[in-house]
Amino acid sequence: ESHASAADSAELEEARAEAAAAREQLEEANAEAQGLRDELGQAKSEIGSLRSELKQASVKTKALEVAHEAEQTAAAVLRRQLQDETAAKDAVQDELRHAKAAIARLEEQAEAHQRLERELRNTILELKGNIRVFARVRPSQPHEAEAAKAFSFPEDDPEQQHITILTEGKEGVDGRQTPPKPFDFKFDKVFHEHHDQAAVFDEVSQLIQSVLDGYRVCIFAYGQTGSGKTYTMDGDGTKGEGRGIIPRAVQHIFGALEAQKEWSFELSA
Repeated sequence: ESHASAADSAELEEARAEAAAAREQLEEANAEAQGLRDELGQAKSEIGSLRSELKQASVKTKALEVAHEAEQTAAAVLRRQLQDETAAKDAVQDELRHAKAAIARLEEQAEAHQRLERELRNTILELKGNIRVFARVRPSQPHEAEAAKAFSFPEDDPEQQHITILTEGKEGVDGRQTPPKPFDFKFDKVFHEHHDQAAVFDEVSQLIQSVLDGYRVCIFAYGQTGSGKTYTMDGDGTKGEGRGIIPRAVQHIFGALEAQKEWSFELSA
């Protein structure tokens, strides 16, 4: 019996040991299962977060796709606008080239016309005479009424080139009175009493233009004291209609130079 009791005790101890080992294994299994459950919960939480992030990323992706399509559309519009502007620029450049060519042709024609105008103008002046003599009769003063009767102008003189001076009659050696004798004179132009300063300058203005064409020109007045030389050349000292040939010539020259802005001039006096 003692032998059987010892065997039973040994088996009991062994069973207890196995049970303890089984409990330890169970506890380890439970702990491992709990760890796995925790990991599973964490994994589920991470999966949820990832799904949320994925959803947000999808929304952003769609928004970016919409924005990208809008940018592509805008880029296509800009490309079309650029093409249109390039075509318009090319058209403007073509028109500019044609305009420049037309301007060059017109400038050549204008220069040719100017040369022809200069040639014709100076040919006319040469035909009229390189040396021209004008006569001007100033208005008479009250005390010169009798003397003014000595001057007369033919009515049939459309070019106004003739003047007649009637001399006083003289007493001859035999005591007889000789009648007044007329003397006819012809000039390139005769200015009557009613001709103003503008009419005189108009007659010589072409000579002033010849100066700008490169010709040498001289205009001078000759006559006795009080005949009106200073008035004809200088005028009355005002800036109005009483200006003479000199101030009008200076104004004409500067006006012509101002119109020729493509040229460079140097003036000296």
